[in-house]
Amino acid sequence: MKNALSILTLSVLISFFLSCDGRDRIHKSAETVLKENKLLDSFSENITYIPESYSEKVTDTIFSNGYNVYIK
Repeated sequence: MKNALSILTLSVLISFFLSCDGRDRIHKSAETVLKENKLLDSFSENITYIPESYSEKVTDTIFSNGYNVYIK
């Protein structure tokens, strides 16, 4: 009896985890899934960053073959 109960429990657990693989979403677009979960507004929000002041970094590089590269 104990062996049958453990086999039944194991088979229920296996079927539970196999059914949660996301097959229902395979043909849906990402936008549709986000709309269903009401997350589209948070992902489509535009954030504009305006820096306080201008910043510039200059990098000079010398390769082993003698070329000099200046990146601004």
